[in-house]
Amino acid sequence: MAVKFTNNAATTLAAGINSSVTSISVTDGSVFPALTGSDHFYVTFDDTTNREIVKVTARSGNTLTVVRGQDNTTAQAFNSGDKAELRVVAALLEDITTEVTSTLSVDTFTGDGTTTAFTLSQAPSSEDNLIVFIEGAYQNPGDFVLSGTTLTLDEAPVVDRNIIVYHVKGAVSGNNLNQDSFTADGNTAAFTLSIAPIHENNTQVFIDGVYQQKNSYSISGTTLTLDANPSNGATVEVMTFTQTDVNTLPASFVSGLTEVTAVGADHFMIFDATDSALKKSLVSDVLESATSISTSADATAITIDSSENVTFTNNVTINSGQLTAGGLAYPTSDGTNGQVLTTDGAGTLSFADSAGGVDGIVSNADATAITIDSSENVGIGITNPSTRTHIYSSASSTPLIVESTANTYVGIKNTTQTAYIGAVTSNMIFENNGAERARIDSAGNLLLGTTSHSTGAFGAATGINVKKPRPQVLLQDSTNNTDAYFGLVTGSVRLSTQDALDIQFHTNDVERMRINSSGYTKYTTVGAYVNTSGTYHETIGSHASIAYYMYNTNSGGDVLFLNCNNENSSNFFLAGYSDNAGRHNIYIYSNGNVVNRNNSYGSLSDQKLKQDIEDANSQWEDIKAIQFRKYRWKQDVASNADAPYQLGVIAQELESAGMHGLVEETDDKEFYDEVVLDENGNPVLDENGNNVTQREERLTGESTKSVKYSILTLKALKALQEAMERIETLEARITTLENA
Repeated sequence: MAVKFTNNAATTLAAGINSSVTSISVTDGSVFPALTGSDHFYVTFDDTTNREIVKVTARSGNTLTVVRGQDNTTAQAFNSGDKAELRVVAALLEDITTEVTSTLSVDTFTGDGTTTAFTLSQAPSSEDNLIVFIEGAYQNPGDFVLSGTTLTLDEAPVVDRNIIVYHVKGAVSGNNLNQDSFTADGNTAAFTLSIAPIHENNTQVFIDGVYQQKNSYSISGTTLTLDANPSNGATVEVMTFTQTDVNTLPASFVSGLTEVTAVGADHFMIFDATDSALKKSLVSDVLESATSISTSADATAITIDSSENVTFTNNVTINSGQLTAGGLAYPTSDGTNGQVLTTDGAGTLSFADSAGGVDGIVSNADATAITIDSSENVGIGITNPSTRTHIYSSASSTPLIVESTANTYVGIKNTTQTAYIGAVTSNMIFENNGAERARIDSAGNLLLGTTSHSTGAFGAATGINVKKPRPQVLLQDSTNNTDAYFGLVTGSVRLSTQDALDIQFHTNDVERMRINSSGYTKYTTVGAYVNTSGTYHETIGSHASIAYYMYNTNSGGDVLFLNCNNENSSNFFLAGYSDNAGRHNIYIYSNGNVVNRNNSYGSLSDQKLKQDIEDANSQWEDIKAIQFRKYRWKQDVASNADAPYQLGVIAQELESAGMHGLVEETDDKEFYDEVVLDENGNPVLDENGNNVTQREERLTGESTKSVKYSILTLKALKALQEAMERIETLEARITTLENA
């Protein structure tokens, strides 16, 4: 278990604590050391009046896991903002003593109020090697004297006060701890040290025995500058560590060793990786293991002179005898410029002229069959290639040809299979199995199944001609695994899709018509569809406010559907015409009124369509319960403050009267414009770069009630019959009374 320490580790409590909690939050836990395994450090809580030392056994971010009331202190409550600092305390030094017992010695005494002299376990070489604490408070060297093993304090410690004395043992004693002492005059903050500390962290400063935080002073060379002037007469004690790593050998230790020439019987210091221990090993064993030279004769097998020339006394064997040369040495006078190193197959190497050419080229004439010019163009059969690869032959039957003497072909031609690509002035033809399958003629027309371009009704423009029985063009989307066809099928032109896809038609790069995957047609000349996937036919237009028009050329039956924004009795949504003279059969006005020619409204009423036919119940009480109201529509008043009153009933009042059958309720819907997205989830843009939208509908969560006025009329007629019967009865009684 190792005790950890770091310089200037100071923060505050992030929240108040009681005397029993062991998980404590601080403002900044990063100032403290990281802990692993059984590591720990000590933290002092200080509210300027009370102090408690805790042992920190784990740290996670700003949370400390602690053991309370350490080093003769008592667990207490502290407030948020109180100090939490890693200080030099007795428990820390005691743990250090335990961990480095080979370098530090510790003596512990208890004061009795009268004794000032205490006997140490060994005689330190100097007072400078002593660190004395009384109840955790550091004692200035001027407060005690050392004589052999006797430490004498200026004053006797109070009864039961702990006295702890640390001193460096003789084995590691020396100038590793330097002490400077000053007496303050109240006006001076800068003091000159006897040595220059390597770093500010190598110093400990005490004023009248009180440890000073690192952030309360600075070091520059041999000058110590305090943030504030110590009071007059105060003792300033500075402890400077000149060797920060105990038991680490300094460079002077190595340079001061006697240099010898190693022989086989000498030893190296070796770190054994198996048990992480330092051990010794024979020099001869190390050399033999590293170089495989194990005898004095071997030592002369390889010689390296002052010019770094290497000489082998015997043959050099490489890869189990693949190359063996008896004396591999060739003076610079051997061989001439351009010669190569060859072997006779029996182990003898020599210089010889190059055979010339490349593998497979056996004559001087062959050497000109392939040419590589200064631009790295490769020519086969031509000495001045004009491209990266230029293959040339004057024979028309050559299996591979890029250019013929007649300059007919540019590309590749195989005359055996009559397939070639890249005609210069004529057609580019594609063949397989000895027959032409497609060509691109000199005008750029793509011809499939035919050798000539037929203009037909399209004029002489370049295009695609397909000539074969019932030709079809297959369109495949390999990403989405969808297919579509265009072509002739059993004598008809067909555009079809094999999948649940829409078929769209565009003009001026704008969609005008679609047949959706459910088979419903959508037409538009402006805007977007209300619902592209809706299960109904849809037509949207803007010309003269006409949305849809069905026309009968046989004088009659025309229907005009209008898109009218005004709600009145002049504009209408639908108009039916009886003939071309414009005589109207029926209107549905924009305010909802319906007008027809003979004021006749029919309903299917054939007996064959009905069952369970019975006499209707009395409607007298229902009609009496109906409250007829006059009212105005809110939307009418919004546009015209003088809008006329209407006569009718209120659906909720009919329900309250028990006539639920006269009331229907419909969920309210609203339309909104939805941005159309492509298959990657990105907005589709129109030709102006704006988002393409389509009309969608959704429920609002509310509903609207309506009244079946036709049923209400029938109820009134039934009540009228009852009234007529009563009137006739009364009339008969009156007649009887009058005749009496």
